[in-house]
Amino acid sequence: MRWVGLVVLYLAVGLVQTAPLALHLTTSIPFGNDTVPTIARLNLWTLWWNADRLRHGYRGYWDAPIFYPERDAFAYSEPQWLTGLVAAPLWWLTGNPALTYDAIVLLAFVLSGVGGYVVLRRLGVPFWPALGGGVITEMLATTSDQLGVLQSVTVVFPILMTLACLVEFGRSGRLRSAVGVGLGMAASFHSSSNMALFVAPPVALGFVVLAGHQLVRPRALVAVLLGVALAALLVAPVALVQIRVLAPMPRYDVAEIAGTSAHYGTYAQMAPTNLLRRRPPDRKEATLYPGTGLLALAALGAWYGIRRRRLRRWTVYAVLATLLCVLLSFGPLLTGILDAPYRILLAYDPGFGLARNLWRFGALAQLFLATLGGLGLAAFSAGRRRRAALGWLAMVAVAIDLLATPIPLLDLGQPPEWIHWLRDTPPDTTLIHMPMPPGASAEDFARTTYWMDCQMYHGRRIANGYAAYIPSRTALLMQVMPGFPDAESLRALQYFGITHVVADAGWMTPERAAAIEAWKAAVVPERTTPEVAAFRIVGSVPAPVP
Repeated sequence: MRWVGLVVLYLAVGLVQTAPLALHLTTSIPFGNDTVPTIARLNLWTLWWNADRLRHGYRGYWDAPIFYPERDAFAYSEPQWLTGLVAAPLWWLTGNPALTYDAIVLLAFVLSGVGGYVVLRRLGVPFWPALGGGVITEMLATTSDQLGVLQSVTVVFPILMTLACLVEFGRSGRLRSAVGVGLGMAASFHSSSNMALFVAPPVALGFVVLAGHQLVRPRALVAVLLGVALAALLVAPVALVQIRVLAPMPRYDVAEIAGTSAHYGTYAQMAPTNLLRRRPPDRKEATLYPGTGLLALAALGAWYGIRRRRLRRWTVYAVLATLLCVLLSFGPLLTGILDAPYRILLAYDPGFGLARNLWRFGALAQLFLATLGGLGLAAFSAGRRRRAALGWLAMVAVAIDLLATPIPLLDLGQPPEWIHWLRDTPPDTTLIHMPMPPGASAEDFARTTYWMDCQMYHGRRIANGYAAYIPSRTALLMQVMPGFPDAESLRALQYFGITHVVADAGWMTPERAAAIEAWKAAVVPERTTPEVAAFRIVGSVPAPVP
């Protein structure tokens, strides 16, 4: 009954933090404080592709029907295999993309609360402070701020369970706990490979601080090695493919990494967590200030934990991990000894060269602050009833400070009419949507991810796509297709075997209509609706469907 009560409480908190999502579960999905729903649409498409491939026994898993004619197109972004595995049964059962996506979001919120509770209970914190610590973990400002990035929400629980197993291993040095750490890291990777890369340094630090005294024992050292081997074995099927596919891609330069790193202003502003702090609609920067209430409660928790032998190691670890994450979030913007952690990772971690958005380390720092906040609540419960009442008041004050504003929702609407035409075309039909993105920002690809979501209904391969990396052939098409129809664009379409061009109605100007008429021997009008105009490219032979 206690666990039922916990789930109900954390579900209620999740519904409040995602309001008004509960009123639109079957029609809309959240996209947080992003200026456009590009990432939310991409993640919806990713859940669909995982569910679709599971139905086929993962045959052709990496050959996703985007970026045609590129092979292994799914390796250019986050596969989110574990999230897709959880979502697949509900997707099959309901056939409703919005309901499936929203159920995963709410489940992630519930599990975040449960994970925060479990970590604190594993530390020996009494029930009520642990329950409050779970609420704080679920309501973290960065979670609501990044609600449009599904992997940032779903990855919290695997990280917390990794930390819970790390606590247990520090006390016992048992194989079971080391295996739990390995499973937690693998689950983090399969929820978000990028965030798993970021959480690895704090976990390594945890082995040193929490379990350093255990590692002198051969049995405990062997347990750690087996846990690491298990994690490597479980992530290898995805990691090895991504390493192979991404190896030829150019690495981000220092300027690009610096542009997606935190800076001092990032930590001076808090996400719009209540009605008094509403973010301007054009704001694109991350906000990492965790809230004055949480900082004060975490400071009290650090003071409380350092005075108790059972909590001392964890308190030291949580403080050091918070500082480490904050330093790493600045990336190359720091100088001198302060950027040593970043330079060490860049030199010795092969995956770190592919990382950007280093400000997300600051989001990890808030997780450790939440555990210290739970210790702060425990400090109140250690005294008389009046002191316990002050603890409840502190909990309410922090919760009000972290209360999210009403979040923006994306109404998915009904599939457009032209999709029915595409579903009747041959299975090997390939198409490219126009216009192509004019740049490389998320705003430029908003329309692209809409077309990817349309693909969930028609299933035909498209040359468009959005991911962390853009393949060279797609980049070439982005350069030549603005001139369509002309000799260069038609040559590229025929060479790549793209059989159709589907252009938005707004793209069709009188000048382009005249150009299409001039090239009518190669560009044949095939379908016109109020939304799109579709053309068949004569001489294009598509590659066989994998």
